[in-house]
Amino acid sequence: MTKNSFRRNLKLLRQWGYQCIVCGRPFAHVACITVEHIIPRSMRGNNKTNTAPSHYRCNMLKGSMPLLTAAKAIDDIERKLGPKQFQDWLGAKVPGREVPWYALIPIVDAEWFFFK
Repeated sequence: MTKNSFRRNLKLLRQWGYQCIVCGRPFAHVACITVEHIIPRSMRGNNKTNTAPSHYRCNMLKGSMPLLTAAKAIDDIERKLGPKQFQDWLGAKVPGREVPWYALIPIVDAEWFFFK
């Protein structure tokens, strides 16, 4: 993760109220954020206005499902796992992504650090 992609993710978070587009829950840190295409690119979704932040796990679970179907599936997972394990599940870092130290600090602190 470069500083540019980190800043892009923070900007996307601001635009979407610091919540995942799929599950509606806040993010623990920037390392678990992926960019979700609201309208899939295969359906000719525009890349500039068609993106929103999502947890890595929410993005993988959603796949090509509609948002509401994916949100219900995530609620079912939360009921099965319980609150603590569910938060750990949501906060999983994106595999294979190099994560600098600043991507693991809480988002409130990251905002202050990069946009003061």
